[in-house]
Parts: sequence; structure tokens; C-alpha cells
Amino acid sequence: MTPFIIGTGQSGPSLAARLAGEGMKVAVIERKLFGGTCVNTGCIPTKTLVASARAAYMARRGEDYGVMINGSVQWT
Repeated sequence: MTPFIIGTGQSGPSLAARLAGEGMKVAVIERKLFGGTCVNTGCIPTKTLVASARAAYMARRGEDYGVMINGSVQWT
């Protein structure tokens, strides 16, 4: 049985190497760049900014989902 590793974030490549070192054949599946977000585009600051922008976007669109916010949504 061949193990499949889905995603090559921080632990994917080292897990694949360890399994291969034990003599197993390993299949690695990655939809974009090998190494994941941290290696290719930056880690925590990038993810934090993207998450904050998404939250602000959804808050601004709250009325579309029946949520009313008194006041404006601002980035600080």
C-alpha cells in the first residue's frame, strides 16, 4: 500500500523523506508550489493579513447575509 501525502507544507516533505527512508514508495500531491505557503510567499504575516482582509470584506458585505452593523467597517 502506497501512502499519499496531501500537501507539502511544513511537515509534508519531511514525512515523505522519512517514509522513503524506511523503504516505502510515497506519493505526494500538491496543487500549487512545492513547499507550501511559508516557503513560497511568506508565513504568518501573509496569512494574518489575508485573514484580516477577508474578515473586513465579509463584514462589509454583512447586509447581503442579513447581518446589520451599526457604524463603518475600517482597517486599523
